[in-house]
Amino acid sequence: HEIEQPAPLVSLVIPTRDRVDLLRVAVDTILRMTTYAPYEIIIMDNNSTEPETMAYFDELSAHENVRVIPHSYPFNFSAICNHGVREANGSIVGL
Repeated sequence: HEIEQPAPLVSLVIPTRDRVDLLRVAVDTILRMTTYAPYEIIIMDNNSTEPETMAYFDELSAHENVRVIPHSYPFNFSAICNHGVREANGSIVGL
């Protein structure tokens, strides 16, 4: 008999700056509809300031597989994504 290996951890990196309307759709859809496990969601926050965004980040703290990581530097999409990949624990990364 072949021994079944556990599924690899997938890290999903999502860069954001406010725009909680878009972020909420992306993250809530993943949390609600994904049947794959294990996975983690890494939200790379590039200087968000809106209260609605901060409130959503607080909501997300209830999920053990979601992390919000600050990227407090001037906007640079590649740098934000690269920082997220460095924070990822998974052997597979989705941007």
